[in-house]
Amino acid sequence: MPGTTRPKVYIIANPAKSAEDGPLQHVRRLVEPKAEIIDARRGPLDPTLAGQADRVIVLGGDGTILSAGRSMRDRQVPLVGINLGKLGYLAAFSLDEFESAIDRALTDDTLISPRLMLEVTVNGGGHQKLSSIALNDVVVQAGPPFRMITLSLSLNDSELTRLRDEWGHKMLREQKYTPGQIDSNWTADMIDEFNKYAASKGSKMQMKPRAPRQ
Repeated sequence: MPGTTRPKVYIIANPAKSAEDGPLQHVRRLVEPKAEIIDARRGPLDPTLAGQADRVIVLGGDGTILSAGRSMRDRQVPLVGINLGKLGYLAAFSLDEFESAIDRALTDDTLISPRLMLEVTVNGGGHQKLSSIALNDVVVQAGPPFRMITLSLSLNDSELTRLRDEWGHKMLREQKYTPGQIDSNWTADMIDEFNKYAASKGSKMQMKPRAPRQ
């Protein structure tokens, strides 16, 4: 429509994979007639430039999408994932699907699915040892000698609860854990999705449902 402002788009691909240069240029050619391209590059993501965009298009696998989410932090710009990896658990489109749905992907805000960001800090000895953010999940694991750990769960800087890993510590001490497995009471569908995601990351870890109590 004449006079309509074109959306601004920032395009990023996995910086470690030169094989993604072809798809990157293909997506750029698809987007150019429909949007103003701020930048199109094979990483690393520039959060200042990307923060000026209406959409950040991420080409790659789940790792590339998660990395882009961490880099963007609190900048409220939708990520459009195009899967160039194996399973593409987090990507919304394949390359062909994006080409078919490009107009909606660039302008339709009803497609946006808000996600919470997680922030994790590790404290010990009276000071902060680590601070990091995550888009999808956080894994906290105690190393040898597998002492009990305490987790504080907060929402918007307000502490909700504290968790002590007494059960996990007991299982480790009694050697009831099998390395590479997670005991779980999730639904079968949730377990299946987790196992697909773990496989997409190259992990041999697989969840198995907990046996029913007798």
